[in-house]
Amino acid sequence: MKSRCLWLKSGDKNTTFFNNSMKIRRARSQIEQIQVDEQEIKGAEDLKIATHNYFKDLLTTNEHQVVNEDFLQHINK
Repeated sequence: MKSRCLWLKSGDKNTTFFNNSMKIRRARSQIEQIQVDEQEIKGAEDLKIATHNYFKDLLTTNEHQVVNEDFLQHINK
């Protein structure tokens, strides 16, 4: 409660309180490692690469890939 009152008084001013609050928030929000296929990935550059590859695979499509062909029997040619 005390920190919230201090926050209301200090607001977004460039104070030590504000800067320390942002440092703590940034540290809590940071992703330090992820697990991909039973392998732990650490380090900023490796995390960037793994994240890029994950979303690239997720968002690109293979035109010939069909997950379930059963629904095709209900479509008129």
